Amino acid sequence: MKTLEVPQRGDQAESISIRPDDLLALMFDRMPMGILVLDRAFRIVRYNPTWASYFKHYNPAGLPALRETVGYFDVLPDHRPTLQPIFERVLTGEPVRDPALRLRTGDQTSYWNVVYAPLPQGNKIAGILGVGTDVTDQVLMHEALQQAVDELRKANTLVEQRVEERTRELSTVLRVQQALTSSLNADEVLQLIADEARSLTDAQIATVAMPDGDDLVIAVMSSDEPVNIQIGFRLPIDKSISGTAFITGEPQRSFDIQNDSRIYPKVKPLVDVECMLCVPLKAGNRMLGVLSVAGKVQGQLGRNDEIFLKSIAPAAAMALENARLYERAGDTAVAAERGRLARDLHDSVTQTLFSASLTAEVLPRLWQRNPEEGAKRLEKMRELTRGALAEMRTLLLELRPSALTETSLSDLLHQLARGISSRTEIPIDIQIEGERDLPPEVQIALYRIAQEALNNVAKHSGAARAQVDLAFSDGTVALLVSDDGQGFDPWAKASNHLGLRIMSERAADIGAELKIDTTLGHGTKISAVWTAEES
Repeated sequence: MKTLEVPQRGDQAESISIRPDDLLALMFDRMPMGILVLDRAFRIVRYNPTWASYFKHYNPAGLPALRETVGYFDVLPDHRPTLQPIFERVLTGEPVRDPALRLRTGDQTSYWNVVYAPLPQGNKIAGILGVGTDVTDQVLMHEALQQAVDELRKANTLVEQRVEERTRELSTVLRVQQALTSSLNADEVLQLIADEARSLTDAQIATVAMPDGDDLVIAVMSSDEPVNIQIGFRLPIDKSISGTAFITGEPQRSFDIQNDSRIYPKVKPLVDVECMLCVPLKAGNRMLGVLSVAGKVQGQLGRNDEIFLKSIAPAAAMALENARLYERAGDTAVAAERGRLARDLHDSVTQTLFSASLTAEVLPRLWQRNPEEGAKRLEKMRELTRGALAEMRTLLLELRPSALTETSLSDLLHQLARGISSRTEIPIDIQIEGERDLPPEVQIALYRIAQEALNNVAKHSGAARAQVDLAFSDGTVALLVSDDGQGFDPWAKASNHLGLRIMSERAADIGAELKIDTTLGHGTKISAVWTAEES
């Protein structure tokens, strides 16, 4: 048998002779991998110490004495379902490799990085060579790591879902808050609060109750189904859960209405719901009312529903307060407008009619003495009564603002000029070119500008004549009010300049261009030009 000579280093070179069989035996015994040799009947022919250590680790009973008749599946029967199909493939000449082969031994599971290769003998396959290492720890570590990654992904998905849900919830709350600020009508705001609260919480019923003496009175209700409780139903503040929310300023919840002592007894037979949530509506430290939702399409009214209602409650209270302030401002404006109309009636129509009355009293005696002078006074009285009629019509227009858009702008200007001219005896000429329908806000603004300009002519100009020109062209309306009066300094501070500022604001509201052309002693021209495209 041949030997292998291995040279040695040093001063005296020597060689070591190793037979190949001995070298293979050495490698077989010292390999850190388990090596197993099987014959075609799957009997164990040979194994190295590493394979034996693997076996003892997973089978503490120990390996039986090796005999030619010891079958692999006799000592490791649990491996048969997994390994027999593999062994049969190898005997056909196919090597099989698996980096993480799962094997079950008793109650233990292990994983193996294995290679099973056919052992040829001549033209036949005499057996199977198996080489493998135990990778159980690595596989389990990988699985644990993968599980952690999966759990992290799930947690991240849950976070993303929660963020998406929260974003959707906040968007809904923002939409509700914007909707609440879209109206200044108190009744509309109350109904909107109830509708949005029911939609936001998926409740069956929503109400808003307002304080009235010792009670809360249901002002509005929102429900898809008929409800026995009607608007106007009174809830004693000291005997109801809504009253508790009103007194404490804190939300109140009930999960069993029929058995909750805080529920007003007269309410229980009228409702067929289990749960209820009441949230107070506060403006600063002042309680405005109570928003309540009852029943839920699915489940109970919970913490999230309370959060939703609490998030819209400030906007709801603010919208309700704004609507009330707007109504009060409207009442104040109406009172102020009535006062102005009363003053205008006294300054114009009353004085004109008084002058006409005096003329009528002296007219018979004057006619007897001087018929010619009597005829002049009669004509004067006719002008006074016509002027009074014109001014009365103008005041009636003020009492019915819709008439300002139902009447053409040219007719409005003629009527306005007749009234002012009869009262001031300043001739006012009206010139109209063309005609077209105007948007209501444009017509009202141009009429108010002309009215303010002519009032300034009557009160401050000292003019002998005045003229109003109104010209319609393609997409443009031009209004010009001019007089031959004393003019004024537009840069000087004066109380009558308030009218100029009002005219400027009215022109700006409709996108019109306002110009004032005046100098002391040379009259005044005020023009307003509105262009449809620019507006």
